[in-house]
Amino acid sequence: MNSDEVLIDLLRLTFALQDMAISRNFNLSDSHRCHIHSIVAGFLHLFSHLKAIPAICTHVEQVIKTRVDKAKYLLPEYCHLANNYNYGELFIHDKENGNKSKENSPSRQNSADNLVDDELLFNKQVISEALQTTGHDTLALNTPFQSNCDGMKFFLFKSNLN
Repeated sequence: MNSDEVLIDLLRLTFALQDMAISRNFNLSDSHRCHIHSIVAGFLHLFSHLKAIPAICTHVEQVIKTRVDKAKYLLPEYCHLANNYNYGELFIHDKENGNKSKENSPSRQNSADNLVDDELLFNKQVISEALQTTGHDTLALNTPFQSNCDGMKFFLFKSNLN
């Protein structure tokens, strides 16, 4: 596995985590959702500075700036603030109270059902296009991430850590 494949797999994992944190299909507490969003933001901030691709840096910085203005609790340095809110104050849990004019975004499936506004999320399409312009093969980035939980259970069972 070369470094480009590892990079793409890490990005696939990152976007899978973001998708999990915005989906109504996972029974996560608001605090857990905030912490997942902060991990995603932290990784993409590090990634953008290490790769130094201007379009990615600009996109990541813009999302972080928007989060600072509208949703600090989605950033690593402020995610502990999520504990100060009641359920339903941080995310759009009730579809009727959400933005009804939201349409499905081309960058994300079922964005009208998301718990977070698109402007607060990192856009896979923007990052994919920026990587393509710098010669990276991003075909695998659009492949859904599948975890290997069975392999991990086997590894933990056989390890000396237990």
